[in-house]
Amino acid sequence: MGVGWDHGEILAHKYCPFIWALLNNANKIHHSLQVIYRITMSAQAADQ
Repeated sequence: MGVGWDHGEILAHKYCPFIWALLNNANKIHHSLQVIYRITMSAQAADQ
């Protein structure tokens, strides 16, 4: 690989905020999908 620990640590510090932002977005997207899923399910139940 040729990547030393120091280099890896620098990369981690550089991309940490980016990774946290991705995780936060993933949580929001997951929540939105759950809401959409519930709305879809209740709409289907109303149709029947």
